[in-house]
Amino acid sequence: KRLPGFINIPYIQRLKLLGLKTLEHRRICSDLCLFYKIVHSLVDFKSDSYRLKNIPRGNACNMNVFSFRTERRRNFLLIRIVPHWNKLSNDVIMSKDIAAFKRKLKLITFTYRGSASN
Repeated sequence: KRLPGFINIPYIQRLKLLGLKTLEHRRICSDLCLFYKIVHSLVDFKSDSYRLKNIPRGNACNMNVFSFRTERRRNFLLIRIVPHWNKLSNDVIMSKDIAAFKRKLKLITFTYRGSASN
């Protein structure tokens, strides 16, 4: 809204005019990039302390987060991102590096509630 001429234009139209994705989409992509680094051991992360486990179905790195008793944890990274991660294809998840992962991620449209489509 702070750009000249954009004050009365709705959010979705402003995004299209500027060639941007929604804030929610950008957050999901940045969370997925961090999760890629966690899964591929590019960052130091103790998965057992966050109750994350690999389950053998779907994609090669399909994850499951154990349920928590408190409501406070519903916004944690793992709770937010695992449903999106599990919907990604093997081609995306098994990218050779983070740059390739980001390129493939740009081609995906997220439908926000844990699903993605190509």
